[in-house]
Amino acid sequence: MAFLYVSSLVVLIACAAGFRVQQRRGEKTKSVGFTVSTAPLAPGSFRGTFRDMSVWVEDAAGPRASSADSRLWVVEYTSAAEMRAELARAESAGLVVTLQDKLSLVLQGNVPSLLGYDACGSEANKTVISLADYEVLEKPMPDAAASKYLARAQTADPLIVEFLSQVSQESIVETLTTLQSYTSRNSGSGAAGLDPAAEWAATRLTNYGFQVTRDTFRDDMTPQIIAELVGTTNPDQVVVLGAHLDSTSGWSSSPTGRSPGSDDNGSGSSSLLEFAKIIAQSSTSFKNTLRLCLFTGEEQGLVGSRALASRWKNEGVNVIAMVNVDMLGYRPPGTPITINLMNGVGDAALLDISRATTNTYLQGVANGNTSACCSDQQSFHENGFPAAGFFETPGTRVVYPQYHTSSDLLQYLDPEQITTQATAAFALTTVMAEISSSSPVPTPTPPPTPAPPTPPPGTWVLTGNGCEIDGDCVQSSNHPSQYGNNEQCTLNLYGDISLTFEAFSTEDRYDYLTMGGTGYAGSSSPPNGVYSGTISWATDGSVTNPGWKFCRTN
Repeated sequence: MAFLYVSSLVVLIACAAGFRVQQRRGEKTKSVGFTVSTAPLAPGSFRGTFRDMSVWVEDAAGPRASSADSRLWVVEYTSAAEMRAELARAESAGLVVTLQDKLSLVLQGNVPSLLGYDACGSEANKTVISLADYEVLEKPMPDAAASKYLARAQTADPLIVEFLSQVSQESIVETLTTLQSYTSRNSGSGAAGLDPAAEWAATRLTNYGFQVTRDTFRDDMTPQIIAELVGTTNPDQVVVLGAHLDSTSGWSSSPTGRSPGSDDNGSGSSSLLEFAKIIAQSSTSFKNTLRLCLFTGEEQGLVGSRALASRWKNEGVNVIAMVNVDMLGYRPPGTPITINLMNGVGDAALLDISRATTNTYLQGVANGNTSACCSDQQSFHENGFPAAGFFETPGTRVVYPQYHTSSDLLQYLDPEQITTQATAAFALTTVMAEISSSSPVPTPTPPPTPAPPTPPPGTWVLTGNGCEIDGDCVQSSNHPSQYGNNEQCTLNLYGDISLTFEAFSTEDRYDYLTMGGTGYAGSSSPPNGVYSGTISWATDGSVTNPGWKFCRTN
């Protein structure tokens, strides 16, 4: 998860590698295998609009492979001095500076590894954004659809009200606790982390009644999860609720190092699973098809969601809305809960519908904005699908102190914040998917607790500590070595059982074995004989002896 810093900055003439470079708007710069420009190229493809520039790429060799060494990255700086220093460092590291405009660079190569940047991360004094390796299509929601769903969002639907009332903070926290228990959910952690976490999540979604498939988009990353519920009326109209399941504790950390990712993005993933759980429990159905997606590779630059969204565009999938939840859990001390939308990248009409659903279904909770990039809604926006993303705080950057560290844990988050943000995302999703039926989850009447069965005659049952069963014998702990202080145990005899004592040595007047209502201590053992009922043993906190042992003869 990363943020776009927005400011009014002057054009920079940067000094790099001993000579002056000034990139003018529209000027072409030759890269390795393709040309990058701030103006349209013929032939060429549009790759997105950023803070300081729009980018077009010409690639005579056709689509580039999505490898670390060939990718393009936009890096936006907040000061001329920072950019000047980083430009020189990038060239020294072997990166190709393909464009410079104002306080932004377009770099080619393994930027995260060579410069130590997060891939699409919130860096000090800079924002790092990976460029799509396909033509970007920014297509607004059709006016008719925008008007239809905005009207729906402005009037409360009793089915949605009932549905949202079932969101459980306790359940979200329980799921989040499980997700952070995996040592790592790094996209490359494989069997050591994300593989089992994803399998656990996929199993839950299957158990909730969704048709679950796994999307293998790269051999070195855990397959993504797609859980589908086919619409009852408009199965060809698809609404996506997404969250990335992967985590990171920084680009330089090992993929298998501790990376609990509780906020980023266990908070979003646990919310998605809560949504699925409520649908299953309440037998909710929707007119439009619903797809719940847990993405992989977000922390490496939206790799998984881009692969999926571009494939769906090429296949002609009609995604009418994509709702993304990423980092929902941190609330700065003393600040109110605010439903924040990522307005840096998203569909304007869907953002308006999002605000309307918040005002309708979470009355009294304020709306906010964050100039956010990058999360998985960007991948869908780039492919012409209306998309909107929810985030924990307003402003221009991440303020969570444990962001991308091994201490990103539930203890630093606000469960109420997560639940409120999740409820807002659920409200938008149910409006866009067009809820058609739902029922409240009944409070189950607990079944009467059955009386425990009575063991058959000749059985004994031991409880407490300080006694040990050894075959047909019972003895004090450690016998014939010293028993312990402050020990208590009870042996329940069912029916008549014949007992013979083989040893007895306890602290006189303090450590008692009680049989048949009589307490025995010291060196005088209880008599051999037939016993039933309860035998108890209790020691005090000082002297210990070898103890006792008796055995059954029937």
